[in-house]
Amino acid sequence: MRMEVGIFAGESLMLNEVIIGIEGQMPEVSINVYADEEKVPVLQSEVPSAQIDELNKFGDEDVLLVLPGGDSLAGNAGDFDGSVIDAAGYYSEDADICKVLNPVEYILNSVCDDIDEIKGVCSLPAAIFGKDGVDDLINQTRHLLAFSDYNSKVIDFNLGFNVATEGTPLFDKYLTNIKDEVRKNFIFRLLPVSTGLILDICGNTEDVAGEDLYGKTGNLTDIIANEGLVFRKENNGMVTVYGDYLHIFTKQILDELKKL
Repeated sequence: MRMEVGIFAGESLMLNEVIIGIEGQMPEVSINVYADEEKVPVLQSEVPSAQIDELNKFGDEDVLLVLPGGDSLAGNAGDFDGSVIDAAGYYSEDADICKVLNPVEYILNSVCDDIDEIKGVCSLPAAIFGKDGVDDLINQTRHLLAFSDYNSKVIDFNLGFNVATEGTPLFDKYLTNIKDEVRKNFIFRLLPVSTGLILDICGNTEDVAGEDLYGKTGNLTDIIANEGLVFRKENNGMVTVYGDYLHIFTKQILDELKKL
């Protein structure tokens, strides 16, 4: 059965990843992308494979997918009567909406049913700030090596060759998207990497099956290329989880679409 999906998007990094995933695994799905008027030209140039339209053309689709950055459009969806997949947290109070978890919460739920029984460190990538964040990381690093200045788009501190911690305003704003029960047990750091994330978890992790792929490949780039999660169990009972921020979002979205 042919399905038509309308996507509310605010930036191109996640949008491009989702479109590639849908076209690769669900070629029968038709995709329409919508954005604020001022963002349409930018998104069209950054994702040329998609047709980006303004919101007034939305309404005939079977499914609405709200991506991070596209939540500002969700309030204008009106009386849309199709299925809704929320990857932006806009419909957090609506039990009938298919919700895509933040990658941190998705990983922790796969480790333990009770988050109160685990604690640790979450190291996140520049991708949490979208394409502009990744662009800033790349350009900050390049300009540091060239001893030249760079005017950042969104990351208003130096992330190149650096690690940011909680207490950095921009990072703290992102962390408000993480549930309080997670934040109270975990320390959060922002790494100078594009999309890879690492979680070091202690506590009730006995049921986790370990696969030491990190020891086989030797670098995070090779691990995230596998598109899945990699669990490495340490001798002291700690579990380290490696994954790709974008792939975790995309996997959940594709799983929800396949259920419809």
